[in-house]
Amino acid sequence: MRDIVTALTEKFRGEHRAARRYVALVLALSMVVTLFVNWQLHGSGIAKTVDYQCGKEEHTHTADCYPKVLVCGYEKGEPEDWAVSQPDGDTVVDAGYGVDAEEDTGAAEHSAEPEYIWVPHVHIADCYEEVTTEVPVLTCTEEEHVHTDDCFDPEDGSLICDKFEHTHDDSCYTMEPETEEKLVCGYEEGELVEELNPDYNPVAMFEAPAAAANYRDISSGAEKLEIQYCPCCEPGSPEALAAKLREVKNTELRAGFCLTGPHREDLEILIDGQPGKIYGSQGQQRSAVLSMKLAEASVAGEVLGEHPVMLLDDVLSELDDARQTYLLTRIEDKQTFVTTCDSAAFARTNGKLVFVDHGTVREG
Repeated sequence: MRDIVTALTEKFRGEHRAARRYVALVLALSMVVTLFVNWQLHGSGIAKTVDYQCGKEEHTHTADCYPKVLVCGYEKGEPEDWAVSQPDGDTVVDAGYGVDAEEDTGAAEHSAEPEYIWVPHVHIADCYEEVTTEVPVLTCTEEEHVHTDDCFDPEDGSLICDKFEHTHDDSCYTMEPETEEKLVCGYEEGELVEELNPDYNPVAMFEAPAAAANYRDISSGAEKLEIQYCPCCEPGSPEALAAKLREVKNTELRAGFCLTGPHREDLEILIDGQPGKIYGSQGQQRSAVLSMKLAEASVAGEVLGEHPVMLLDDVLSELDDARQTYLLTRIEDKQTFVTTCDSAAFARTNGKLVFVDHGTVREG
């Protein structure tokens, strides 16, 4: 009888332990699902909190974050007309390699084309290339000598010269490598060459003023927007860029991707002198983005002669009534597609309303 009771007790204990493990597993899975759902629902707020506390960027903009607008005026594969840009006899060389802020920049103020200047070329290390060639080196120890009349006795004609007759041939030479620097840049010292003006900043000259004006209008003059370009090294200096690339070379090899360079440079958006991505509200950040988009479209329209079509996705959700009214007023004479979940704001416009309801498209 005792054995039966002991067996039943052990069986009960085993089932009890299994049930406890099952309950613990279900609780753990429920906790994981709850955390995942909360993360998805509040990920934006959590990311902002972490960004604010640690002071680090959650995202670094790359070239893929910005739309590409063709402004060169050439078709793909079309050669550039260099004859137009060649200097004539009246060309004035900029000895200071820059543009004086007090001088009249002329067309540069009204053109989005990159600004080039003519400067005298100065050879630098990159203008030379080490070239290795093979040169013959005499390795023969014998002295070259050819018998003449003085080498023979005039009386009996016997050889009286103590030297061996020897003429150097190919076997007396050994080909050895010799390295020398060869000029490969293709320019003469002091020759006029066309180079990009290092002081030229298209963002600061064109988009930044337009974006600042847009933001001033959006905020009714209450806030000021500034755009600063953040280069990875000294702008316009190939040497500085090369030094920066050498500095991070080993780190990039370990990371497996590029960490620096022009394609990793960014723009810093300041609102009233403070970084917008840290201290700006959602509405301020949205207003800054819209200001830059409107400025970009305006500059593209001036360059191309035709205002581009704008696509704005859910831009009104975090703007107050005044900012919504400004935006809708600015875009009403432009071809623009705007998506939204609340069509009430569009009652103040003359635009066409199109509703998508359960896969069915209808006009309002």
